[in-house]
Amino acid sequence: MKALLKSGDTERIIFYANVSRHRDIYMMAANYLQTNDWRKNPKLVEHIITYYRKAQAYDSLGTFYESAAESDIEDFHDYKKALEHYKEAESTLKELVECGTRQHEDQLRNIQSKITYISKFLLIQQ
Repeated sequence: MKALLKSGDTERIIFYANVSRHRDIYMMAANYLQTNDWRKNPKLVEHIITYYRKAQAYDSLGTFYESAAESDIEDFHDYKKALEHYKEAESTLKELVECGTRQHEDQLRNIQSKITYISKFLLIQQ
């Protein structure tokens, strides 16, 4: 996988990650795909989400959703889509907190406040 990552062949990286059954491979593939232009390619977003879920890296998945939401706001001014991504991040991080991982409580509260503000903004906009 490391050789594939160095080559930068995205299609082969996706293929190898799909046939692999190792958590580390999923993590490497998802992290690599984030370095590509995933905002313009919805297939890459699906692969990133799938690999993080297969690797059971819900903290990374929550962070990915959060960065996608921030990108939606900063680059595209799409607050509705950003709200969806923040809600996905919230549900992912809630699962972590409910499982006993207390280190993500601050991040969860931060996301919940952003959801509140964006919801109010969208209400005002209507």
